[in-house]
Amino acid sequence: MDLALFQDHFHLTTLTQAINNLVEPNYFLSGLNLFEEKPVDTTTVGVEFRDGQITLVASKPRGSSDGTTPTGYTRGQPKILQAVHLPVKDEILADVVQNIRSFGTTSELESLQAKVNERLSLMRKSIDATLEYHRWGALNGQVLDADGTTVLLNLFDFFGLTKPANRIIDFADAKVDLQVMEASDAVDDVLNGATRGGFIALCGRDFNNQFHASKALKDDVRLLRDGEQARNDMRSAYQYKDITFYRCTEKIAGKYMVAPDEALLIPTGVDGMFNMRFAPGDYVETVNTPGLPYYATVEPKKHNKGFDFEAQSNPITWCSRPHAIQRLKLKA
Repeated sequence: MDLALFQDHFHLTTLTQAINNLVEPNYFLSGLNLFEEKPVDTTTVGVEFRDGQITLVASKPRGSSDGTTPTGYTRGQPKILQAVHLPVKDEILADVVQNIRSFGTTSELESLQAKVNERLSLMRKSIDATLEYHRWGALNGQVLDADGTTVLLNLFDFFGLTKPANRIIDFADAKVDLQVMEASDAVDDVLNGATRGGFIALCGRDFNNQFHASKALKDDVRLLRDGEQARNDMRSAYQYKDITFYRCTEKIAGKYMVAPDEALLIPTGVDGMFNMRFAPGDYVETVNTPGLPYYATVEPKKHNKGFDFEAQSNPITWCSRPHAIQRLKLKA
């Protein structure tokens, strides 16, 4: 194995560029682009929690120095969120690349690059799955570690909020539309006048199936028989009462991200609600620089028997209004 070849061509900068340029896997939640993702040059982020309400402004004579002061506005002390360090390890042994020139006419460097990219791809998949898991955790108000039980961040405790109770939805009830509208009204009450776009509902398998079988949805589609929705396959996404419903059966580590009998009703377009920040890696070259989603580096093994690889990500993931998300649950 040519140690110099690795040292010259597979250093921190090139490996980091390579792992960031790999094709992003198709995860459900990341595909919705709910989260605003940005770099930060520190390992912490300060978050201010503000609560206010819209007030009516009384008329005053022009030129008056008097004015209405908004009420119900409080500003707490900044709270600090800490980046989570997510390292992944791998290796390339000397025997793996011993005969890299034995097939075809591929150059030594190209063959080494293929081996390196193979390792980087596997490492990035592990990180991507974890980042997706953190996004789901933020939606549920509790970001969990890989074991599924250790709490990295409880957003309700962090912001001093109360988790809303589940809303039971009975699709046998003729007033399904009222149940759905009451859930969306509860979201607006929590938003307290904050501007939003629309709503999406992420539905578990059983919830989605029962909604499709309900008279309420069939009547709604019948009214739109000549419209686009009636002509489309509605198993993946469909509109009902200005809410876009998605069938979500995503699993990570064998666990459904939305329970089969539940749905999450989420407001969209709320400024600063869903956030992911990437802190710098813990390498000498990267401290105090804008963070990247992924870093990768390599170093030789003892006695020059191969190379150890490390990839890492340092995300800070949170939802600033976890109490605005309504959890809908099928009536047992």
